[in-house]
Amino acid sequence: AVSAAQQIPVAKKRIEIQSNFNQPSDIISDAQGLLYVLDGLNSRIVVLSDEGQLVREINTAKTKHHFDRAMALVIDNTVLYVADTLQHKISRFSLQGKWLGDFNLTAPEPLEAEDDSETKETKQSKRSPALPEPVSLLIRENELIYADRRWHRICFLELPDGKEKYCVGERGEMEGQFQFPFQIAQDRDGYLNVVDVLNARVQVFDRGGRYYSQTGRFSLDKMYRPNGNVFDALDYQYISDSYLGTISLYYQGRFLGLLQDRTGKVIKFTTPSRLFYDPSGYLYVVDSQANLIQKLELGYQALASLPEQQEEVSRKNCVTCHFSWGNDDKVMNMRDSESVLPVASVNMCYSCHHG
Repeated sequence: AVSAAQQIPVAKKRIEIQSNFNQPSDIISDAQGLLYVLDGLNSRIVVLSDEGQLVREINTAKTKHHFDRAMALVIDNTVLYVADTLQHKISRFSLQGKWLGDFNLTAPEPLEAEDDSETKETKQSKRSPALPEPVSLLIRENELIYADRRWHRICFLELPDGKEKYCVGERGEMEGQFQFPFQIAQDRDGYLNVVDVLNARVQVFDRGGRYYSQTGRFSLDKMYRPNGNVFDALDYQYISDSYLGTISLYYQGRFLGLLQDRTGKVIKFTTPSRLFYDPSGYLYVVDSQANLIQKLELGYQALASLPEQQEEVSRKNCVTCHFSWGNDDKVMNMRDSESVLPVASVNMCYSCHHG
């Protein structure tokens, strides 16, 4: 028998699912196996069979309970939660699309007193801080957890009433700080793994919300703009990079390589901004700019050897945006189809500004 640590996932089969999407932002499934795709700029939810056939559509555009360019969704039994990012709330719907209520999110309390030398705008911001912008959702027991890109934190709400319990995080580069948190995933031990986009890592928090460790590191393991983040049934972790268009594989925090097909070819996407794993053995990739969902049938094969440790790229804060300034020869030569350097390409902008 081969242990999990001696294997590596591979994509045995790849299927494209299309349904007139316009920058889809998330995907989830219900207990019956139906897929719910959050169709970003169309501001609707498309319900599909597991084979990708259209079942129905949840479109609230003509109702007073519409969502606007929502970024995330999750299902808890028969309730569908939608992160209505720009309207600063989490909306609740039945699986058929009936509105059940909203959790209106509140801004954090100002931490600093006003200073006479501050501008009028800064003082106003402290009096009335901006409202949260939820971009990822996760259900854990009787909690609804969301990532807040506006205040660079993750927040925990009680279910079923939506009362806020606490939030952790602030903007920064240290442990427990974020620069735009994104997809949240839970490992088999119940620890939260949160994508930290601009810091190019995934931070791990214990069940009490305390910082525990991190997976990945800027410029290492082919990680520059992580977005998608999910675990499979064997606890392998998949982290997509929306700029490079690849999916990195980890097991217990150890980098195994990039997701490949059975022939050993690395699988590339346009902008893999979100991942979802179905227990039946499929990995779904939300390929936002390509306006489609990629369905990958997973298998496992023996791991030949671990990748060599890479040296960290210098000038981290520069390379955050100026990808082409890295000291990797391959990076230096990367240009898009119009021979434009990565810093000026659509994909570099979109890796942070999707949605």
